[in-house]
Amino acid sequence: MSLHKGQTNSGSFKKGECKSPETQFKRRIRDCWKTECWRNSIFKRDNYQYQECGFRGKLSAHHIKEFEQILLDNNIKCYEEALNCSELWNLLNGITLYYPCHKQLHAIKRGGDYAHPNDLETINKAITGS
Repeated sequence: MSLHKGQTNSGSFKKGECKSPETQFKRRIRDCWKTECWRNSIFKRDNYQYQECGFRGKLSAHHIKEFEQILLDNNIKCYEEALNCSELWNLLNGITLYYPCHKQLHAIKRGGDYAHPNDLETINKAITGS
């Protein structure tokens, strides 16, 4: 078994060399069975295609109201609370996006640049349906 820098045989990391507990908590939710069910339901509803252009390829399910905002608004502090939060799993709060567009959307929201000026408009049209 190979170990990452700072990792011990027990699987733990030294302080300051791992992701924060908050990040690990969010990753646990994003990787859970219920997220997989939500994602698959979004894809099925959207006919396994990007809603703006009909592209079928590397797709991603996007929370229209952001995942982290839902956690904050519902004061979710533990995994079990996340599993029981109906807003987090609401299919009306999801849309299928082309994976690169999804990545770009989050980069834009963090204040990053995007390659094409029309991309944000296209992504927003897909999300809002307008």
